[in-house]
Amino acid sequence: MGMFPATKSPARIWKERYLYLVAESEVCGGDGNLVLDNIVHYADPSMRIFMLSRQNLVRADYLRQEGELDNFAQSMKIELKSRQLARDVVNVARQEAKTAGNAINAYIGSYKLCMPEKNR
Repeated sequence: MGMFPATKSPARIWKERYLYLVAESEVCGGDGNLVLDNIVHYADPSMRIFMLSRQNLVRADYLRQEGELDNFAQSMKIELKSRQLARDVVNVARQEAKTAGNAINAYIGSYKLCMPEKNR
């Protein structure tokens, strides 16, 4: 039980963490389903709703379901990051276009001021 509060290696994959939690739960007399339930309920708030919608309480193969939830969560995070990256790129492009448009308008305006009155 002394290992439970110890810091965990960030290099561990989710399956190793889940197996560790299941082993701790079995030592304490718990159930694998409770571990999976706690993982889902105490997940990152942005992912909790997605994971709750995918969790099946009837299934008995908790390790496989945990793997599916893990893959789903990782793919969702990748998709959300790529969407945010796309938004950032579009925002930067818009800002650059606006800046370039202002520079072009300023150049045209200064050019018109240099022209004689009848050519404007």
